[in-house]
Amino acid sequence: MEEDKVELHLIGKITSDVEVKKSASGTSWLSISVESVCNGYKSFNRLSAFKQVAEDLAKNARKGKRIAILANCGLSKNKKTDKWETNLTIYKFKVLDEEKEQPPVEQPKPQPEKADVPKDDDLPF
Repeated sequence: MEEDKVELHLIGKITSDVEVKKSASGTSWLSISVESVCNGYKSFNRLSAFKQVAEDLAKNARKGKRIAILANCGLSKNKKTDKWETNLTIYKFKVLDEEKEQPPVEQPKPQPEKADVPKDDDLPF
């Protein structure tokens, strides 16, 4: 029997530090929090990334940046609480802010105001 696949498409702002860690076996991993807004309501999602995806995410993303994420959803049983939890594992991402960044716009230089110069008729000489 084939398993159903649940996939998450998420666009939001990274709200945690993006820092790679290593497992005891040497596998790279990280966990980040992403804030998104839907119908005026904010939600915070905790996501994980492993191996090369974690390395690439740490190199290209940072706290405060907007990001588009594709993640797989899965379930696992928490050994401490004995409750089922949803896991969101990133497999593809794109940092969105990099495209929007533009050089600062130069402010126009202030022009000197024109002084009131009398007409030729008004000159005393």
